Amino acid sequence: MIAVYGEDPYAEFQGDRENLDFVPNGFDVNKLGIYKNKGIPVVSVFLSGRPMWTNPEINNSDAFIAAWLPGSEGGGISDLLFQRDPSYDFKGRLSFTWPASALVSENNEALFKFGYGLNYASKDNLDVFPEKSGLENSDVSSTGQFFNKGASVAPWGLRLISGDLVKQIASFPTSYGGLIISKTDHMAQEDGLRIKWTKSDGDYFRISSAKSNDMSRQSNGAMELTFNAKSFTDSDAIVQIGQCYNSTNCDNTLDINISGNWKEYRISLSCFEKLGVDMTNITSALLIKGEKGVDIGLSDVRLESDIDAKPGCDGN
Repeated sequence: MIAVYGEDPYAEFQGDRENLDFVPNGFDVNKLGIYKNKGIPVVSVFLSGRPMWTNPEINNSDAFIAAWLPGSEGGGISDLLFQRDPSYDFKGRLSFTWPASALVSENNEALFKFGYGLNYASKDNLDVFPEKSGLENSDVSSTGQFFNKGASVAPWGLRLISGDLVKQIASFPTSYGGLIISKTDHMAQEDGLRIKWTKSDGDYFRISSAKSNDMSRQSNGAMELTFNAKSFTDSDAIVQIGQCYNSTNCDNTLDINISGNWKEYRISLSCFEKLGVDMTNITSALLIKGEKGVDIGLSDVRLESDIDAKPGCDGN
């Protein structure tokens, strides 16, 4: 099985990162392990504009190719993969060290050193690499990833709010006030959340961090709060979506209509700024409010570039 995956294209600051953790977008990397466990050889062709922490993907691959960004010359990669000519071989060598950790630090060890590379004659068998990224207890913010593969991405956490009380979600299912939250399936088993309101008391769900985050640059740069969602009821659900600092301006929200099928929703960050939200001081990257009877699924919450150059505040 040949899997081609990697980073989405980006321009200027929209590709800036605080860490080197590869977060899949679109391709379910769990399939690598599924095929490998069935004894099917797995070849990963990884596309990126920089070295990234990919230990789980390397561990689940029999061969891993750092193809960088081939542009229109992807045919050259297939020539090597299928060795269309006996003289074709992998001659490329790393022009950068490949990171052993997702943290950015001058003291980081290299997983593969500058100049490393294999060819068809190589007999190297690598040990299984550690799958701790180094971000688990870090204050380093994710690169616009807030909730992915069924878990919040450090330093973000999941919280339920009822009046002045806050409950951090540590296990599932759990309930608080008029909210019940559990796991559900979207692209993979339990990779999403199911949030149900049993009362109309103003209780809400949020993805928050302990420290304030400045998102003004992302707002000015036409970034969008992006997530997948669906309604579990027989009709569409109306929810209120927002960003805020603790309890300040948390009532400044947008009404978003959630349909009965999984769908991607996009909201321009500039919409929240127009509501009066201080984008230089954000602790809740996403908050969701609903009325009694609202029952929705939520997955893959992140920031993405505006794909149509048209700011939208309705989720479409």
